[in-house]
Parts: sequence; structure tokens; C-alpha cells
Amino acid sequence: METKQSVGQYIGKNTNRYFKIPAYQRGYKWGVLKQDNSCDASILVQDIREALRNNKAEYFIQGVTVYENGNDIVLIDGQQRTTTLFVLLSLLLTKEEIHHYLFFNDCFKLKYNIRRKTEGFLSNLCFQNGVAPNEGAERSQDEYFLEQASLKIAEVLPEGDEERKKLKDYILERVKLFYIKIPEKHATRIFSMLNGSKAFMTTDELIKSAFLSEATKVQERSYESKSLEDTLDNLKTQIGEEWHTITERSRYARQWDKWLYWWNRPDVKAFYHCGTNPMGRLLEYFYKYCGTQEQKNDYSNSPQEVATMFKQFQNSFIQDSIKARENFEALHRLQKTFEDLYHSVTPYNYLGIALMVSSAENYLKIISYFIKNFKSEEKLRKYALLTLVNATPKEIRDFENGEDNQEIIKEKVSMVIAQASSRDVYNNESKEDAFKMLFLLNVLASNDRKVRFEFFYLKSGKWESFYGKRSLEHIWPKSKVKYQKNEVTYAVDEKNKEHIIEEDANSDFLRRNDFPEELSEHCIGNLLLLHKVDNSKFNAKVPEDKKLVYFDLSQNVFSRNLLHTMSAFAVAHWSQENAISNIKSLHNQTIQKIKTIYNEFI
Repeated sequence: METKQSVGQYIGKNTNRYFKIPAYQRGYKWGVLKQDNSCDASILVQDIREALRNNKAEYFIQGVTVYENGNDIVLIDGQQRTTTLFVLLSLLLTKEEIHHYLFFNDCFKLKYNIRRKTEGFLSNLCFQNGVAPNEGAERSQDEYFLEQASLKIAEVLPEGDEERKKLKDYILERVKLFYIKIPEKHATRIFSMLNGSKAFMTTDELIKSAFLSEATKVQERSYESKSLEDTLDNLKTQIGEEWHTITERSRYARQWDKWLYWWNRPDVKAFYHCGTNPMGRLLEYFYKYCGTQEQKNDYSNSPQEVATMFKQFQNSFIQDSIKARENFEALHRLQKTFEDLYHSVTPYNYLGIALMVSSAENYLKIISYFIKNFKSEEKLRKYALLTLVNATPKEIRDFENGEDNQEIIKEKVSMVIAQASSRDVYNNESKEDAFKMLFLLNVLASNDRKVRFEFFYLKSGKWESFYGKRSLEHIWPKSKVKYQKNEVTYAVDEKNKEHIIEEDANSDFLRRNDFPEELSEHCIGNLLLLHKVDNSKFNAKVPEDKKLVYFDLSQNVFSRNLLHTMSAFAVAHWSQENAISNIKSLHNQTIQKIKTIYNEFI
């Protein structure tokens, strides 16, 4: 039996297949009225009509999970959907067609293990073209909701005979579902999983099934045989076509599983910020940007949106076998671009910068830009630099297209440089700009060495974001700088609280008023970017002692891969006498590097 079936195939004309509703299934709920006076049954019919109006080749209604017992099809999942199809068809089919589709040998095809009264009511409802039996009689809950569903479906059906026939034919031939057969021994466990744990087929899984089914569909052909030789030749041809189909389906399945494996690597999921999507960003990006027009709504695997999402994806990319094959190959090319982008040092580093400092709502827009401009490292560099100065994706796009926003970009660049140059960047709103600029210098140093920057690191079996766990370390400890206030001498402790010290308390102390007016111990020249986990390793040590820790290979220092940080640590000998001049020199060098990097935008 085919995995993908039309409603006509599923219900079956003139077949002795019976649908059994097990005792553990809940009652019928698709007739429950919503606030707008619709119900799930009528919403389904409206969606089908909309698909017909838009000339959609197929409309998909999720799937059913069953096990087969002789002629009985026992519904594990799909009772609501199947029951609604019976009610809907009873309103569209002629009496003769109802006899052929919904009954066999005068026996109603939908049977209940224990709810016999419900079965009788539904049988009569369908036999009488949706007219409820015993009008006005007291109804059970099942009967009431079945009657409500029938009434609400009738309200949204077309009135003319011709339109109703078109809808009937469309439902029987073009409305599709996946028929998932399982062994009987697993039925109870699967039902518990589907209904208790809320498991469901994701959009990703349905798309895979549709691609494999449609792209490898055997084209129906008729063969003429006038002799035994013709018959043998035709048989060879059919066997060859079937073998080719099996081979192609296997190839597609292996390809898909290879992509799935790659996207579920923890490092890949972390870098691309994939969330819980099984196929990472692949289907999400393809759906959003690879159709005839950019989709306004977002891709989703949530249970509430799977049916609608799959229908939209299918109508855009899997309308027929030709489209399915073309788009599968397009997916293949897109997957290769994702992989190339991940494995190419400079594009990877620029994309990492942009993603690390951006909000989640912009991730896909950023990835889209990098996918489309993958071969232009210069464009990727500019995009990453502008993201760091808080330019939005739209502002960057407009700037690139020569739109009238040059002053906006110039102002944002100038502001970040000015903030980073602040004498007290550590203690004011400029701190984030210091983070970003030191982050940039470390990533660019990785570019120069032609190595990928480690945006994530593994800790206790979990991939942690470096930028999310960042910290700023004072080269000369802030607790060893004294200053006077109201004729009292203070320093700052590890918790950034003032404490009184004696003037001659320690030879390691610097005097704040010995710094040039534009600098202090909190300027960017005295700051290094570190992994947060390394802070405690340095404590309030003076620079020479910190260097011993940093370069001690017996210690596990996460920040040792930060090349700009390493170069700053490696500066010549530090002492109380030369500390301020070293800080001034590092400050000027750092700000000059930043200005040179952003010079083209100023």
C-alpha cells in the first residue's frame, strides 16, 4: 500500500476495508465550536476550498498512523481527521457514491470498538447525506459534536452543483495524506507517545517523505504487447524503471540523512543558532528565500503549524515530480553552500561576528546575506564591520545599494570609535563597544593567521558561546590604582567597592592622577578580552604574574586562543614605573587599529 495516498485511495471505493476506532481513543472533538463560531472540521474544508481556488496541485492533511489486522485498519492516530472526511464526503457524494465509498455490503466502514451508539449515529448521518437522525432528540457528547461538524461543514460548502462536484473530485483525487503503518504490538506504546508525550511528525519529516515520494514517482505508462517478445521486452523495461526508482529513492534518502547528520552536529547547531529544527537552517532558509517570492511568515516545526506549513512548502516546491527533483537538487546546492561557508576560514569568521552581536530576529537575514554573497569576502567583511557598530540589516543593505543613508552609517561608526576611546570605557555605557572592538581585533587576528575563530567552546559536554561568556580583564589590576577623594586615599576591591588604603600601602599601586587626562586604568588600553571562566585565574595579580598564568601550558586557560589578547599580554616588561606608558601605548595602538579598520566608512 502506498505511503502517500489521496482521500479516494484512503477511504477506498468498493473495497472491504474497515476503519476501527480502538477503545482507548477519545471522543470526536473537531465539532467543538471556537469563538468565531467555526470548528476544526469547517476550517479544514475552508482550507481545502482555498487550495482548489488557487489551483494547488495537492492539499496535504498530515497523516494517519495505523496497524492492519486483516481487512481492518486500526487507527492509532488520525481518528478525528478520518471521521471528518466521512462527514464531509457524506455531504458531497451522491447516494450511490456514498454506498460505494462509505459502506461495504451495507456495512458502515467506520467502526467503534465500544462506542456503538456513536457508530450508529454517524452511520445514519452519513447515509442521509449529513442529515442528523432523530432531530431534536437528546444527544451524547459524540453525537452532538458530529452533528455540529456536519452543520458547520455544510455552511462553508459551495452551493452550485458544478462547484460542489469540483470540490468533491479535488478531495478524492488531490487531497493527500501519509499512511503510516506500524506493527500491532507497538500500537499502545505509539498511541501513548503520540498523545501523552505530544510526539508528532515534524514539518521536516513530512517534507522528506514528500520529496522521496514525489521525486521518485514512477510515471504511469501503457504497454502494447503483440507477441511474447514484446511482453518480455515490456517486462524488462518495467523492472528497469522500478529498479531505477528504488535506486533514486535510496540516493535521495542517503543524501537527506547526510544533511540531517551534519545539521545535528553540536558545533554546527551552535554556530548557526539552529534552535530545535532537525534540519537546522536548511529548510527554513529554502522556504523563506528560494521560492518565487520571499515568504512573509516563518518556517515552523511546531505541532500547531505543521499541517499549514507543510502544505505551503509542498505547494511551493513539490507540486509534481519535475519540481520535486529540481528543488531537491536546489536543496543539495544550498546545503553545500552552508557547509562551504562553515568550513571557509574568513567567511566563517565574518559570519560569526555578525551572528554573535545580533539579536535572534535578525539571524536568518544575516545568514541570507552571507549565503548570497559567499564568494565576495569584501562584502562579508563590510557587513560584519557594520553589524558591530549596530547597523541594522536594512541599513547595511541600503548603504550597499547607495541609498541616502551614508550619514547614518558614518555617525554610527564615529560614535562607536568615540565610545571605545573613552577614558572610562569600563564603567559606562561604552563598555559594550569596548567588548565589540576587542572582539573584532581578536577575530581579525585569526583571519590573519588563517584559522577559524573559536566562537564556541566545549564545557562539561555543552557548547558555550564565547561572546556570551565574555569578560574584560584589567591588565594592571584596578584594585592596585589609588585615588584621592575628600583628602582620603582609596582603591577599588574585587567587587568594585571603594576601600581606604594607606598612601604607602604597596609599591604596586599606581596613582590615577599620574595618568594623562584622556586616560585612566579603565581605558581600552588597559583592557583585554577574556573568556569569563578565566577571570578567577588572574585575580588581582600584576601583569607579569598574569603573564605567567596565561602562558603556563600546564593550566587550562580558555583565552589562550585569543590572538589579540595574547599579543597585548606579550608586551614588554611591566612595572610600576612603565605601566602608565605601556597603557598609553596600547590605548593609542588599539584605537588607531580600529580607526584604520573603519576608515572607509568615516
